[in-house]
Amino acid sequence: MMTKFSRRVLGGLAFLAVLLTATIGNSAAVQAAPRQVALTPVASVNPGDGRDPSLAAVDSENGLAYVVDRTNWTIQVYDVAESTMTLRTQLTNVFRPLSVTLDNASGLLFVTSLNSFYFTSIDADPKSANYGRVIRQYPVGSDIVRLAVDESTSTIFASSPYGKVFVIAEADGSTVTADTGGSPSQIFVDEAAHVAFTTISDGIVATVDAAGSVTKHEIGGRTSRFALSGELLAIVVNRGVDYRIELYSTENWQLVAQSTPLDSPEVALAIDRSLHLLYVAYGSIRKGIDLLQLSTLEPEAFVSTANYLQAVALDPSTHSVFVSDKYNIPAAVTMYRPLLNPSASVRRIGGADRFAVASAIAVDTFARGIDTVYVATGLNFPDALAGAAAAGHSRSPVVLTERDKLPAATRQALSALAPKRIVVVGGQRQYLRTSLTSFVHSARSAVSAGTTDTTSRPPSRRRSSALVPVRCTSRREKSSPTRSQGRLRPAVSARRSFW
Repeated sequence: MMTKFSRRVLGGLAFLAVLLTATIGNSAAVQAAPRQVALTPVASVNPGDGRDPSLAAVDSENGLAYVVDRTNWTIQVYDVAESTMTLRTQLTNVFRPLSVTLDNASGLLFVTSLNSFYFTSIDADPKSANYGRVIRQYPVGSDIVRLAVDESTSTIFASSPYGKVFVIAEADGSTVTADTGGSPSQIFVDEAAHVAFTTISDGIVATVDAAGSVTKHEIGGRTSRFALSGELLAIVVNRGVDYRIELYSTENWQLVAQSTPLDSPEVALAIDRSLHLLYVAYGSIRKGIDLLQLSTLEPEAFVSTANYLQAVALDPSTHSVFVSDKYNIPAAVTMYRPLLNPSASVRRIGGADRFAVASAIAVDTFARGIDTVYVATGLNFPDALAGAAAAGHSRSPVVLTERDKLPAATRQALSALAPKRIVVVGGQRQYLRTSLTSFVHSARSAVSAGTTDTTSRPPSRRRSSALVPVRCTSRREKSSPTRSQGRLRPAVSARRSFW
């Protein structure tokens, strides 16, 4: 039987993981009222001294950024791990590169080329002997504008300016053609729903699944640039008077929020879901970046820049923001870091029991499609205590389970979060592991941070707690943490693609 002390400890552990994630910014459970937001430039480079650097992919795990220099037709690789941008190497083995996209799971860099009916994959694992070498070409029979990858299914979506989206299997290159009509340009993937989003004509957003089925969603007005994060889609819309950003939930296509009129329709967008921010980079009329509160689209800050901007991207693991110049010679790519100074107020999150409370905190705080969720027993506290520190370090939630079944609240939370990875903390015999199978199939890996002992004797909790930081962190995370501008900067363990 659990003591009162044990119950109280378990009641606070899920919230502890949320508090540990707040080293940068606020969380939904402890909200800023009001908060002060700013962007601080930390590094800037002129790729190849060219006039058109654009379209980057950021490898957070290895601290690398890939930038296309479209004047000299090279891909420049920068080390961005320590608040600097240092040229590491450049890739010159792809014909006239236009855009790049990283596959986080396979460690491949996909590159589109000018006026070429194919795209190319490159080994992007810096630990590989084949790093930087071309792996294969994927012929599609049409020009390609942008690529997006569903990492959990190894499916590539390629938008063509001729009214088509190609769905390509990464392993063998087999292709399905989806006839969307219009002219799809930008393309993003919702990895939880396994569909790609693209705009195809004024007022219409199309979704394409792996089978090539197209569903059209009419929102009206004249639409242009957009950004996607989980089930939230932010899109620039003109309804006859001015241009505004509208925020939609793709689960029901209901309008969530609308911004004030934009100073210019030429903008690039990027969403930082965990900091509740939408970045708006201006390409004309106004030089700078607007920072909007994500749920309301109300302005929180404006950062002036020396030049107009053509693209904005972010690394959601470190929250670094990258922007590239427009109409400037030489054009720069600049890296910023967000600074948030919240004045915290307390909001109560409750539930019927500790399982419901932990699940409610996780769903309230973290976005759908998060990298990792930690699962620990809710019947005693040591495993959850050890897991909370690792979860906080990697900005991940902790949910609780019973010995012989997965509680309904926990099951619903895992379904809502749709994590890529589930980390089970503690002795394997304490969990009905088959209950997690339906959630693990979409993950890159399932990790047991405890023991593989199959005897009836459970492992030592001291041993389990010691193994948590060893098995649940990447090589960079095992090393001592670095500090950036006085804040603990966690090491990261997932590669992301942007721009």
